Amino acid sequence: MSDGSDDPGGYGKPPKQHRFGQGQPRNRRGRPPGSKNTKTIMHEIAHERHVVQEDGQTRSYTTAQLLLKTLSRKAMKGDVGASKLLDKYRAVYQLEQGKTPGGFLVVFDVMAIEQWELHMKALNTRREFEARHDTMRASGL
Repeated sequence: MSDGSDDPGGYGKPPKQHRFGQGQPRNRRGRPPGSKNTKTIMHEIAHERHVVQEDGQTRSYTTAQLLLKTLSRKAMKGDVGASKLLDKYRAVYQLEQGKTPGGFLVVFDVMAIEQWELHMKALNTRREFEARHDTMRASGL
């Protein structure tokens, strides 16, 4: 049997002369005590309060609130990138779009009600056909 003095070491077991001694600090060049990690720094920045003049009134918002307000305003003005970023935040934080379905109706050309009804009927028929086709394709028929 070996007394351990000539222990060659191995995976997870460095040779004796390179092991830490009793009372010796483990990682001398590691992160210094009291330093903050990225998550803590981001949390502090997101929760900083800022005073802003809005509609003639002085209001206080956090950095995160101001960023989301700015994104929302840009999205409402038609900025597609801001809209996509807002959708990502909604998905990450699982925010509901609203209890009732809704949206915007964009009219490119004025048409009579009868024309619109025919258009919508054709559109719904096409959607039903595509849904049936997708179901058949998924079932292997």
